[in-house]
Amino acid sequence: MNAFTKLILLAIQVMVCSMLVPFAFGDESTAAKTELEKYEIQLNAILRTRLDEEKAYVHEVIELVRLGRLPRKIVDKSVGWVRNHCADHSHGFVYFERVLRLHAERLNFQVPRFDFRVYDSSGR
Repeated sequence: MNAFTKLILLAIQVMVCSMLVPFAFGDESTAAKTELEKYEIQLNAILRTRLDEEKAYVHEVIELVRLGRLPRKIVDKSVGWVRNHCADHSHGFVYFERVLRLHAERLNFQVPRFDFRVYDSSGR
């Protein structure tokens, strides 16, 4: 075996091991939870959440996805709409909440309502 073949085999072994690490330290639900935690971080970044209340709302939505009470497709579709239509706005969260609610209600899913009064009383 030449050095190049050994290098390729080593790279394959590293890739396989890195895919198995999440399952070695926990069950499949732990890996799924980690994936949803990453997804929550991405949503907060995309939506440019600023307030703790906004981040809590995103967390609630992710919990609904984790519990199977809200399909992730609906969240993805809503985020996609915001990215496509509100890219030039500095605060996508406001649009996301409304679009998510409309998409979810159309398909008979319940999502929490955000209390927009927080913007009136926050003083920020």
